[in-house]
Amino acid sequence: MLGRTHMITGLAAGLVVAAATGLTATTPLAAYAAAAGAALLPDLDQPRSMANRTVATKPAHLVLRNFSHRGFTHSLLAIGLFAALLVLTQRYLATQGYVFTDNYVYLITAGYASHIFADMWNKEGVMLFYPFCPFGRRFWSVPLPRALRISTIYKPAVGFNPWSFQSLVHTEKLFWTYPMLAIIGATIYYHYQPLFDIGRHTLMAFLTTAK
Repeated sequence: MLGRTHMITGLAAGLVVAAATGLTATTPLAAYAAAAGAALLPDLDQPRSMANRTVATKPAHLVLRNFSHRGFTHSLLAIGLFAALLVLTQRYLATQGYVFTDNYVYLITAGYASHIFADMWNKEGVMLFYPFCPFGRRFWSVPLPRALRISTIYKPAVGFNPWSFQSLVHTEKLFWTYPMLAIIGATIYYHYQPLFDIGRHTLMAFLTTAK
């Protein structure tokens, strides 16, 4: 999937986790941004990914490029190691007098995991149980029927072709990006009402002043 699609998915995951765990009142906005950014990290094993176009992630890519794409970085093992690294970072920062709350750990981990969950719906799939692949192939945590797997390929240039759905619509946007945006909107509406109240009061104050 595209990098921006993963960032949207990571943001949705962060919002849902915060709402489900009752952390909406104590989670700083930066944690949601971190969740969206963490959703790009599994693709450090892909040279053309959005994550690899940043200088800060270049050293990580030099190591992860030795793994097959959607292998180690797209596994349950990677999620566990990533969460452990965050906890160690949290403890180290605490000794230096910096605050790195549990909210960040939860949301950033959720953002990373959201990338893998999203790629499970692709045609290619992920090696979720890496390095355990007894059948020598990629397989799923949930056996998704082939009809439910989303193609990220959009081929508008081929013209109208009633037998090629990808020539008619952008399936990644239709079946994934737009639903994720709907989840973000619904979560904010039902669990972040204070944001709407602040916005409404600010707008009313502006309109009153303008008069």
